[in-house]
This record gives sequence, structure tokens and C-alpha cells, in this order.
Amino acid sequence: MIRSYRIGQAAARAGITIHQARCYVAAGLVVPCATTEGGYHLFNDTCVARLRLIGAATRAGLQLAEMRGFCHALDAHDTEKVDATRDLLEARMSERRTALRRVRRLFTEACRTGHKTANVTI
Repeated sequence: MIRSYRIGQAAARAGITIHQARCYVAAGLVVPCATTEGGYHLFNDTCVARLRLIGAATRAGLQLAEMRGFCHALDAHDTEKVDATRDLLEARMSERRTALRRVRRLFTEACRTGHKTANVTI
């Protein structure tokens, strides 16, 4: 039996907010598996996994626009494009890790030198 969840349940299972889930759906990154007669979106476990992935990616600093190509490639079952967009996303994450290491060094330097009082004549 395939389980289905309303958006609040799906969001909770994915560890994101309902607002985030709605944004991901509106951006076309997650397609609900069904819609009730009342117009409520339903999500299955595959959708929940996608919500979880996008939530983790955005917490890691990736933007929704960056995730779009990857999600669309997954939906199209285009393994070549999935691999290419994954490589691109991994390169962006590597760039961000490098930038974060640089900021960490600058913070450390600022803490070391910031405690010294400078005598500046104006």
C-alpha cells in the first residue's frame, strides 16, 4: 500500500516547514503525487525524500534555482543530466566550503588583532 500525506505531514516527515514545502512545490521542484477532490496536494514517500533532499541542500547553502536542473533531470529520468547537474552542484558546494574556510581564518585573525587598541590620530 502506498502511503500519502498532506503537505503538513510530508513537511514534518521531511524535517522542513510547511512554508518551505509550499515554496518547493511552487518552484516546481516537487510534484505532488495526487490532489484530493478538495484541492489538497498529497505526497508519497518519494516526494518526502525529495523535500528532505531540497531542505538539506538549502541548509547547506544551495539555492532553489541551483537545485532546479537537478530535480528536473531526476523527474525526466535523464541519468546523464542528473550526473552533470550533480557534478555542478558538488563544485558549487566545494567553492562554498573554500569560502567558509577563508571566512573562518578572517574571523580568527580579526579576533586576534581586534583586541588590540589602536592609537589613531585624526
